[in-house]
Amino acid sequence: MTDDFEGTLAVFAAAGVRWSSVTRPVARLEAADGRVGEHPVSYAAAVGGEPRIKVISAASGSVFVPVVAGPGVLAVHHLSYWVADVEVATAALVGAGWVVEATGLDADDSVRYRYLVHPLAGRIELGLEANRAEFDAWADSPA
Repeated sequence: MTDDFEGTLAVFAAAGVRWSSVTRPVARLEAADGRVGEHPVSYAAAVGGEPRIKVISAASGSVFVPVVAGPGVLAVHHLSYWVADVEVATAALVGAGWVVEATGLDADDSVRYRYLVHPLAGRIELGLEANRAEFDAWADSPA
C-alpha cells in the first residue's frame, strides 16, 4: 500500500521489476462491522510469477492504508494465499485466533477475497482460487 502509487512503481522498476498493466477498480469492501464501502484504488503486480509484489494505492477509510515500520520506512501490508473456499479457510483461521478485518465483494455481493489479522502474524489476504487464472493472466501481461 502506498500514498505515491506511480512513485512506488518507478522505484521498483529502477530495481528491475517489470509491472503488469495498472488496473483501477472500485473495491467493494465489507468491514468487520458489516458496513460496505466503495473505494477507488489502483494496483499493479510484478510480472514473472511467484512470489508476487503487488502495489496498491492507498484508500482512506479502508483496509488499503500503508503500514509504517518506522520513520520513513513502509512495511509489507499483507501476504496473499489462494484458497478453494474463503469461508472454510476463514473459519479455520478464526479458530486459530485470526480476526476478519475486511471482505472484498464482487458486484453480486459474493466474496472475492478477505483480509484477516493476527497480533503475532500481521495481515493475510485469502483469495478465491477460482479467480487465480484471471489474476495470473493479468499479472503476467507486461504494461
